[in-house]
Amino acid sequence: MGSEYRTVRGVLAVVFFLGVLSAISPAANAVITVAVAVFLLGAALLGAAATSN
Repeated sequence: MGSEYRTVRGVLAVVFFLGVLSAISPAANAVITVAVAVFLLGAALLGAAATSN
């Protein structure tokens, strides 16, 4: 349970950081969108690998 809380806290920190970054620099929105897409894809792949094992 502790590790799950740590993961959620980390995700929230990343989302908050990206939100601040996008507020500071609208030009970074494309980079942020790609980064979020890659992160979600990686999380989905890790989740699939974890469940298959």
